[in-house]
Amino acid sequence: NCLAAETTVPDSPERDQKIAQFISTYESLFTQVAEQNGLNKDIMLAQAILESGFGTSELAQHANNFFGMKANQDWTGLTYTKNTQEVIPRTDLDQYDEILDVQDYPSDPLLVTVTIPAVFMAFTTPEEGFDAYARTIIDRFPLAVGAGSDSTYLAALRNGTFGAYATDPSYETKIL
Repeated sequence: NCLAAETTVPDSPERDQKIAQFISTYESLFTQVAEQNGLNKDIMLAQAILESGFGTSELAQHANNFFGMKANQDWTGLTYTKNTQEVIPRTDLDQYDEILDVQDYPSDPLLVTVTIPAVFMAFTTPEEGFDAYARTIIDRFPLAVGAGSDSTYLAALRNGTFGAYATDPSYETKIL
């Protein structure tokens, strides 16, 4: 599981302004990384907006990680540890060493939202973070590369080599 969404902001003029500002700041980087790697720029943009709270999240500000990418055992780069929320099956609670909070998941009694400390990838620049996102998609979600439509790209993110891109069952509706 790579990502845990940072924020959702209801539709409003303030939200539209934040989106416009985020796009203005990072659009050339999104375009470059998407075109060089055959990725869906619109979905990348939506993921980064959701995951980074328009670039204002702790992870984006302190680790240049706009996509909520966790560091797995193979990661040899910089790391940043922070609490995050994950949606997991209730039966998997015993698989975590440290759980700070547990909440029922609103629409499925078999799921819970847990708050846990997690180690995330960290980067010295946004460019490094965006490049790492591209490598993650290419390596773990190869069917997303060259996917022609938003729905094909999202389907690939549900079915990666090591599972889905996000643990939240509502992730797709939050980024669309």
